[in-house]
Amino acid sequence: MRDYGSDIIATQNIKFTNKEIELLINSLQYLLSVNLPIDEDFLHPYARLKDDLSKIQDNINEKIREAQSDKKEIKTEEALRQGTPSCETCE
Repeated sequence: MRDYGSDIIATQNIKFTNKEIELLINSLQYLLSVNLPIDEDFLHPYARLKDDLSKIQDNINEKIREAQSDKKEIKTEEALRQGTPSCETCE
């Protein structure tokens, strides 16, 4: 738990798949887009959560792209060491 002045905030690590994060983002987007007769301040935490989840999803997608790029580079380096020509159209 973290103590921020008068507020005590507990944190917890939760594991989600990329699809689960996408579902949460879509659900929050729907909640935020529905025209409900409620105070705008009520929706701010949901908007922040959606933004945070979107950033997390972007980070995950970037890491996936980096891993795929690294994997292609490793394949190319291995092919060069073995003397086998490698090109993107052949893979």
